[in-house]
Amino acid sequence: MTPIDFQIQSLGEFRQVEIIKEKIINLSQSDLEAGLPPILESNNYHDVFSALGLAVFQNLPPGSDLQRQLPIAHEFFCGDFVFLEFLITNFKSSQKTQTQLRDPQPGPTDRIEKLFQQLRGAMYYGDTEAADDAVTKLCRTTSIFQIFEYIFELGIQDMSFGAKKAITSLQYWQLSSILRHSFTPLLLRSLVRYFCQSLNATPQADRHDVTSWIESESLADQTGDDWIYHLPSRQPDIQNLMHTIVDGPLLVALASVDEVLGKGYHPIWTWSAVFQLAISGCQLSDFKLSKDNTLLGISSLFKIGQLVHNPSLRLKAMFQAVAMVASRKGTCNEKFIYSNENITEFHNQLQQKANGVSLTDCLQYYELISGLNNWFKYQSISVL
Repeated sequence: MTPIDFQIQSLGEFRQVEIIKEKIINLSQSDLEAGLPPILESNNYHDVFSALGLAVFQNLPPGSDLQRQLPIAHEFFCGDFVFLEFLITNFKSSQKTQTQLRDPQPGPTDRIEKLFQQLRGAMYYGDTEAADDAVTKLCRTTSIFQIFEYIFELGIQDMSFGAKKAITSLQYWQLSSILRHSFTPLLLRSLVRYFCQSLNATPQADRHDVTSWIESESLADQTGDDWIYHLPSRQPDIQNLMHTIVDGPLLVALASVDEVLGKGYHPIWTWSAVFQLAISGCQLSDFKLSKDNTLLGISSLFKIGQLVHNPSLRLKAMFQAVAMVASRKGTCNEKFIYSNENITEFHNQLQQKANGVSLTDCLQYYELISGLNNWFKYQSISVL
C-alpha cells in the first residue's frame, strides 16, 4: 500500500466513524428499547467503539465516569456488542449535558518550552481556555507521548480524592492508544479541561496539601538515575518497611524509602510494600468503591511509573504512592505477614465480586482488577 492509499483509507475510516457517531448521538429512547440499531451492528466493532468514544468526549463533561471506564470496558469486553449496547445506553442517559468543545484557535505557534510553561501556569490557576489553547498548539508541534508525560507529572502532584487526577490521566492515555491517533487531541483537550474545572470546583480550604509532592520531588532529584541499575535479586526487610511507612510521620516514611533505594535495592520492593498496604485496609464485605480509591490510585501511579521515560518522574510516582498509603494510619496490622498470596487472594475476591454485581458496578471492580493485572505482569518479569 502506498502512502497515498493509506491516507485515503484512513480518511475513509475517519468519515465512517463520524457517521456512526452521529447515529449514536441522534438515537432516540425508542430506538434503544428495540435493541442495537442495525446500522451499528453491521459495522466493525472497533469503528462503533471509536464512534462512541468520540461522542462521549464531545458531549459529556470532562472527567466523567464513562470517559474513564471506556478503556476498562474495551480491555475486558472487547468485541461484545451486548456490553457495547449497555455503554451506548449509559451514554444516552447522560447526554442531556451538552458540553461541546469550542473550535481550536489556529493562531501562531510558540516554542514548545513556552507552550509547556503556558500549560503548567494555566492548569495551576485553573484557566480552562488558556490550557485548552496551549495543549491544542502542543498537539501540532510535539509528540503525543511527550504531552501525556508532562500531564502525568501534573496529575501525580495532587493526591486528593484518591489520586483521581492521576487515575483519569492514565485512563485517557489508555483510551488514546485504543482510538485512532486523530482523536487524541480531543482527549487531551478534555483532560486539561477536567484538571482546570476540578481545581475551580474545589474550595481553597479543601485543596490538597502539597507537602508530599514537595518532598517527593526533592528526594527524586537528589537520588539521581543510578537506581535504574539496581537488580531486584536482593530483597530488603519489606515487613519492617511497611511498618515504617504507616507508623511514622510522612517525611519519615518517604525518607525510609529513599534509604532503601540508597542501599541498592530495586524499587520493585517498595512497590511490593505499597501494594500490600493498599489492600490491607480493604474488606470486600463492606468495600465502598466510591469512597476508597486508594488501591486504584496506587495502581495508576504504578502504571504511570512504568509508562514514562524520565527516571526522575518514575521515582516521583513511587514516592507519591508511598505518601498515599502513609496517610492511612492504622491500616497495617502488627501481625501482618508480607506475602504475594495476599494480593492474589484479593484479586480473586475482586473477580468474584465483579461477576455478581450490575454492569455499571462491575466496571469499577474491573478498574481495580486491571491495575492488579498490570502489577502481576511486572512481577512475572522480575525475581518475585
